[in-house]
Amino acid sequence: MDDGVDLIIDFIGKNYFNSNLNLLRRDGTMVFLAFMSGPVLPPDTNLIQLLFKRLTLKGSTLRSRTAEYQRDLLRRFEENALPLIKKGKMRVEVHEVFPWEKVVDAHKEMEANKNSGKVRTCPCIMASKLKPGRLCSRSRNDACMHFRVILFDHPRHVNHLRPSIRHPL
Repeated sequence: MDDGVDLIIDFIGKNYFNSNLNLLRRDGTMVFLAFMSGPVLPPDTNLIQLLFKRLTLKGSTLRSRTAEYQRDLLRRFEENALPLIKKGKMRVEVHEVFPWEKVVDAHKEMEANKNSGKVRTCPCIMASKLKPGRLCSRSRNDACMHFRVILFDHPRHVNHLRPSIRHPL
């Protein structure tokens, strides 16, 4: 029971529930922030691992939080996480940048569950010449609007443990 992870932040729900239970180690925690594949558990779900591994399941949403709480959370993000991102100590995982005309391919990549990290689209003509995980030089500029376009955020099974942020650098 030493294999696995201590914490899973899950945005998907049903499609990953059983594999996430298997991935958690003893005294592990799974936090649900969304249910993109649905909130109803698969019929073959066996909850016995909750007892044997002493697992903790939690859920949270900002929708039920006050505007004051949300402002404070954003302030703490700007004070604590954003400086780490700017210094390169924390990074946004980008799987691939697709040119805008290949938005259908971007959808297919995500639907086939091939990505780990962000799948971005970029209207820049240079996007088709980029290696996976790279952004065009205009994307690094705050004034560039397409840097802010993040259409797809579908983390893969284990990779959703990485930080995931939506903030222009």
